[in-house]
Amino acid sequence: GGAVLFVVLACSARSVLARLGHPSRAAFGKLTDASLSTALEREGAFAFPALPPAWLALDTDRPDPDAAATTIIAALARRADA
Repeated sequence: GGAVLFVVLACSARSVLARLGHPSRAAFGKLTDASLSTALEREGAFAFPALPPAWLALDTDRPDPDAAATTIIAALARRADA
């Protein structure tokens, strides 16, 4: 009786490149080189099959991670109350 709810977190390519240099990324072994990211993008490394339709989609260019999490939690709470 469960459900899978897909949440899409999307931002512009400009935001992705700006975030690559953040020190916290290196601490988690994430990609930090903007030139490498651009080359990988050109080669199709970030091309993925389409997912099912999103239950919720957030533009993460604007809210900080805490605000995005709060939005997701609120949407889940509204769904549970429905």
